[in-house]
Amino acid sequence: MEIIEFIIVILVVIMILGYQNMIIQRYTIVSEKIHHSVKIALITDLHGAVYGKHQVELVQTIKNEQPDLIFIVGDFIDKYCRIEDVADLLKGISNIPCYYVLGNHESQVDLSFVKKYMSHYGVHFIGQRVKQMTMKGTVLTIAGIDDPMTFASSIIIDEDFKQWKKALHQLNEKIDQKSYTILLSHRPSFVEEYQKTNFDLIVSGHAHGGQWRIPGLLNGLIAPDEGLFPCYAGGQYDLDNRHFIVSRGLAKNLIPRVFNPPELVMIDLVPDKT
Repeated sequence: MEIIEFIIVILVVIMILGYQNMIIQRYTIVSEKIHHSVKIALITDLHGAVYGKHQVELVQTIKNEQPDLIFIVGDFIDKYCRIEDVADLLKGISNIPCYYVLGNHESQVDLSFVKKYMSHYGVHFIGQRVKQMTMKGTVLTIAGIDDPMTFASSIIIDEDFKQWKKALHQLNEKIDQKSYTILLSHRPSFVEEYQKTNFDLIVSGHAHGGQWRIPGLLNGLIAPDEGLFPCYAGGQYDLDNRHFIVSRGLAKNLIPRVFNPPELVMIDLVPDKT
């Protein structure tokens, strides 16, 4: 019996350790609004994770993918991370246009410092803003909204959420629906509000993939806001003809990730040739 128990422990350890290495998760979205393919790297929930000396593993992976744009959707800087590790990553990707919204963990630090620090490395804050650009012949409208916890309109969380909803729908009114429209927002649990908008693509993080998974059976065990068996732990979802992509994030949690490796998400926007 002791031998069986020992084998089980070893198998569990191997299973856990084998799912701590970063993977690339790929999604392809087809749209008639896209005229030439655009590649997007989605980064979220770094939480101080380190990928090799000076973040070389993560930086090189991103460079090898040659994205046209990088989106960072929160929990990139928090009170536990080493700012030098963040700097190493930002320096490594500084030649790629990068847009950033705040997550809930940024609310734990000085937000003015975060914005100034990220801007120093060429990162564009898109929170509560709309940016239109033409990339490779395709017109993109990018909008972003920061996490409600960073609004700090009062000590009452419900009031912050009301302000967040108001800001979201003000953004929605500003977008050009003839262009391909993308919303950056940290939390996936606000699906009901996203469904009231006209964005073609919404990208989020926050859920950490539900921490523990059983592929093909359980997409996630538990996630912030969503609790047990979250509906939007990670993956691609259809929201009434809107594409919704939730990254499982890059955090290396103290609680082991099981069948749920940290991921760099790559999104290919491609023309509809039908």
